[in-house]
Amino acid sequence: MDIALYHSKSFEPLPIFHCRNGDMIIWLKTKGIPLSAKCIKQNLYPIVKKHKEKYRKYVTDEMTNTARNEVVRLTPYHCELNPIEMAWLQVKHYEKTHNTEFTPDALQRLVTQEFAQVATKRWASLTKDTQGKVQDLYFIADRLQNWKQVKEFVIHVGQMMMKVIQMKKTVPSVIMILMMKEYEEVQ
Repeated sequence: MDIALYHSKSFEPLPIFHCRNGDMIIWLKTKGIPLSAKCIKQNLYPIVKKHKEKYRKYVTDEMTNTARNEVVRLTPYHCELNPIEMAWLQVKHYEKTHNTEFTPDALQRLVTQEFAQVATKRWASLTKDTQGKVQDLYFIADRLQNWKQVKEFVIHVGQMMMKVIQMKKTVPSVIMILMMKEYEEVQ
């Protein structure tokens, strides 16, 4: 799932700096977080900020958790990890290459035809391909866990040089390295 706003709706609103002092106190008390009796907003918000990531939940995550599924959130600008985006790319390519009439009716007919093709023939392969790419990323992330002691390293790819400082075990950094690896293989 990508990080579009409609996929990232909060399950429970979290306090922000502009919330009222009383709202922050109520939120902290409901979470069982200790605080002094009289706190001003400038002292309350750092406490809220320290704890609120533990309580960040999204509606879509909660829905999938009840069905015992897991959401894989994709980084921006990596449509190759999303089978829906790949299907949409195929539909747009088909429309671009087969549209000769340039009318709304012709466009609708072409898009409907191609969606039927994607749904029946290509969807399984698209999901299998993207699942393989995501599994490759997790494999790379597992291998990178052994690199905890590395503070800094440099990657040379053609004329491009990338310096990574204090690499963290996050999917975006893994994706960056994977993209760099694929770029090297193409060159």
